[in-house]
Order: sequence, then C-alpha cells, then structure tokens
Amino acid sequence: MTSDNPVAYERAGDIARITLRRPPVNALSLEVIRAVVAALRRAAEDSEARVVVLASAIPKRFSAGLDLDILLGKSGAQIREFLQALYIDL
Repeated sequence: MTSDNPVAYERAGDIARITLRRPPVNALSLEVIRAVVAALRRAAEDSEARVVVLASAIPKRFSAGLDLDILLGKSGAQIREFLQALYIDL
C-alpha cells in the first residue's frame, strides 16, 4: 500500500476489482467515497468488465464504516456535501 489513493481499480479478464486501501480499518471518508464512486463509474464504462468485486487490501478487515471525524466540528454545508456523496452519488 504505497499509493496515496485510498481506492485501487484493476481489471483482470472480465473481473473488475475495486480495493479499499485506507489503513487501519478502511473507514469511509469523503475522499474514499468519491474514489469508490469514480471506480464504480470506471467499471460501468469498461466494456470488458462483467463483474465488480469490492475488496479490502487490509487482511481480516473490510471497512469500519463511517469515519466519524468527517462530521465532528463541520458546518452544515460540509455535512450536506458528505451526505450527498454517500447517499446520492454512491
């Protein structure tokens, strides 16, 4: 996990793999959600991809869920931006 990108996209044959890479527990931040949405859109546009696998690069961990730091001390506009990405875009 040397890349700064919290999500990786790769395709092998007809299988697209989207891998979460945000140690220690793949908590969902706005950056991660946007990267997952971008990877899903990439898979949708990939005419060779027939199936998408969502995986974790962290052994024995998938995702802890929402990174609560996203909401702490944020303005209403910042929280709306996050909720838009989480519930509408994703």
